[in-house]
Amino acid sequence: MFDQSPFECRVEWGFRGARDAAERGDITIIVDVLSFSSTVVTAVNVGALMFPHPPPLNDQAKAFADKVKAELIFGRAEAARLGKPSLSPVSFDPFMREKNLFCAP
Repeated sequence: MFDQSPFECRVEWGFRGARDAAERGDITIIVDVLSFSSTVVTAVNVGALMFPHPPPLNDQAKAFADKVKAELIFGRAEAARLGKPSLSPVSFDPFMREKNLFCAP
């Protein structure tokens, strides 16, 4: 495995990287470079509201989405199966939804 121990500034990935950085007491900056961030930026740019909700996407999340009148945004596999939008910018049309609820850790 790649060893970054001699370096002051390190790059880590995922939950393991976050855990390792926390154990070292590092100052941590999280950069989300996945399609999720592109989707959120696109939606907000056209005036859509994005409501984050802790996982999982369950009855509590669905009840909150109903309460705020938001469209549920699904993971890619479930969205494809249901014919619904996902957090992929390819499937998400922010012009059609003013409010959106997504589950993210």
